[in-house]
Amino acid sequence: MATVKYHFLTNKRKNLIFDVGVKKGGTRALLEFIRVHPDVRAAGSEVHFFDKNYVRGFQWYRTHMPATLEGQLTIEKTPSYFITREAPHRVQLMNPSTKLLVVVRDPVTRAISDYAQAISKKIDMKPFEQLVFVNGSIGSIIDTSWGPIKLGIYSRYLTRWLKFFPLSQFLFVSGERLVLDPAIELRRAQDFLGLKRVVTEKHFYFNSTKGFPCLFKSEGHSAPHCLGLPRTYGPGNMVEEESAANCDLIKTCKGCERNVTTIVRCVTCDAVFHPSCALRVAGLVVVGKNNLVKCCATESEVIPEQNLCTLHGLFNLKFRGIQHVKL
Repeated sequence: MATVKYHFLTNKRKNLIFDVGVKKGGTRALLEFIRVHPDVRAAGSEVHFFDKNYVRGFQWYRTHMPATLEGQLTIEKTPSYFITREAPHRVQLMNPSTKLLVVVRDPVTRAISDYAQAISKKIDMKPFEQLVFVNGSIGSIIDTSWGPIKLGIYSRYLTRWLKFFPLSQFLFVSGERLVLDPAIELRRAQDFLGLKRVVTEKHFYFNSTKGFPCLFKSEGHSAPHCLGLPRTYGPGNMVEEESAANCDLIKTCKGCERNVTTIVRCVTCDAVFHPSCALRVAGLVVVGKNNLVKCCATESEVIPEQNLCTLHGLFNLKFRGIQHVKL
């Protein structure tokens, strides 16, 4: 009798790993990087079984999982699992020993990125600074009921998961480091999952146009390629990374001194920045809605820090964000 070479998901499958979140934290990047490993297979898209499709039953779930070889791991990425109240218990009922990957990011920049994605689909949305404060009053109490802010209070959701899984079954991946130095986070992930360290620095190259490491090749891409950076919205200003194909001139970012194709420019000294570098410049101010900033503003031009540091203070973070110009 011939042995079965390929295996499908069973309801007690011990090698099913979950990339549960968080939204706009870097879950897709982690999945793209880790699936380069020959012992990892991944579902092609977000399955949403444990939140939206649970009533369809486990047989439906199996049909959305890839066939695997003996010893391979299957990873499913659905960021909304992290915030779904019923998801932890449902996952535990299927497999209480499963391992969970959680990609976290500075909750303030995560909220900004979340808003940028939303406004790209609904251009008539109110400005970020009106939505983030109660009654739209800048400098007042942070509205923690607003989705992008609420999702960033990670402890609220993690508490639910810890009722069903021990902390030892979680790996928290830095979304920032996943972009700046992915090999470090991939090493941690491979160790956590009991995989041989196959995905290393040799799988990445530094893309001077993008300003961050990219894969030489991945599943479905035989040629080098980069993941697109999420749009980042600075208060009062949309900041968007452009591709080299759409930019006639490549300059050097004043923040990191790497090549950058960007529309974030200082009106005083003509310096340019990566969006992420702009957010780290102390005293940087926005002077309009055309992605123009001042990186050398005077004290009289800057609204007091507390108007925006209140947002960072909610998460006990040091304020280093973009401030407003007094118009």
